[in-house]
Parts: sequence; structure tokens; C-alpha cells
Amino acid sequence: MWKRIYWFITCFFAVLLFCQNEYYCSFSGNPEGFAIQRMFLKFGISFLAVLVALIGFCSCRSRMNFFILAGLILSCIGDVVINANLVAGAMVFLMGHIFFIKGFIAFKAPPKQIFVVWAFLMVILISGIVLMKCFVVPDFDFLLVAAGIIYVTFMTAMVSFSFVAPRKLCIGGLIFGISDILLMCNMVFGTTPLSHIISLGAYYIGVFIIADYVFKGKHSSSRD
Repeated sequence: MWKRIYWFITCFFAVLLFCQNEYYCSFSGNPEGFAIQRMFLKFGISFLAVLVALIGFCSCRSRMNFFILAGLILSCIGDVVINANLVAGAMVFLMGHIFFIKGFIAFKAPPKQIFVVWAFLMVILISGIVLMKCFVVPDFDFLLVAAGIIYVTFMTAMVSFSFVAPRKLCIGGLIFGISDILLMCNMVFGTTPLSHIISLGAYYIGVFIIADYVFKGKHSSSRD
């Protein structure tokens, strides 16, 4: 029964993702006029990922799966909040990243090399934010810049610690991180229908890959 439910959710997720992409292509000229529809569509896609993970958690209630599920729930909430307030939404996503990090650590304690990777990624991205503030968009809101630096600190931690997690979680975490970087680029350089579709599509694919791992109920020392 669960397998049929899973495939139904997966197919429904694919349809919603397609509708999301078509929606942004069709209504990109006047996105403000469809704010409510956009919010419900985004929530629906994120909620499906949560539902998949919840089904998996019910059959395998490990600490790792609990933290991953909590991270997906916060990401789902952040997907709605960010439509009303960008900074508040980013902070909700940040809390979700903290739970993802706890989930990855619950699987395996990170070696020292992971902290080096984290520091490297963090320095690269924060340097990019500072340089863009100074030379590309000097009038960019300082609060958004500060929020971006804080967010990048935890986002790069999530990506770095995913390297010790099972392979599927690692892939999902990487795609999630890439979607965050694409979103920040959209904010600085402007958003086109294609760039918005790519950033949102990467986010939804990332969270669904993470949810898919939890659904299958694996929790062992294996990275497969």
C-alpha cells in the first residue's frame, strides 16, 4: 500500500513541478497578480516532500530521520513565509538547515576535513556577497546583505556536512545549496522566467531527493 501511495505522491509532485514551471513562464509578466496562487502552489509542492518523509519516518523512527523531517517541515514553512517577508523566510530556511546539519551529524560525526571544506565554501560565498555589495550593487539593502551572510554561513555548513551523510542525502543537500546560490544571483542580477524556474526547480528536486531517502527508511553506517 505504501509503495502505491509513494508513487502517487511522486507522480503528483512531478505534475505540480511542471505546473509551477509552466505557471512562471505564462504569468512572468505580471507575477504580483498571481501571488496567492503562487503561494499555494509552492506550499503544495513542499508539503508533498514532507508527506513522503513523514511516511518514511513512521516506519523508521531514527534520530537522523527525525531531524531531516524537521528540516523539511521548516523548509515547507519557509517556502510560504518568504512570499510575505524575504528575511523572515530566509531565517525559517536557516533553522531548517540547522536540523539538516543535526541529521547529517546523527548519521556520522564529521571529520576535521569537513570543517575545512565548510570554511572554504563560506569564505568564497561571503566574499562574493561583500564584493557585490561594494562594486556591483552598492545601494543593496544592508539588512538583506547581513541576512545573506548569516544564511550563507549555515547553508554552506549544511552542504559541507552532507558529505558525511548517505549518498542520496548528499546529492539532495548539494542541489538544495545550488538552488540557494541561484536564488541569491536572481536577487542581485534580476530574475527571468528561466532563472526562476531553474532555481525553484533545483530546490524542489533537492528536497524531494532528501525526502525520498527518509521514505525508504534506511539508516545504517552505509553511505548507499
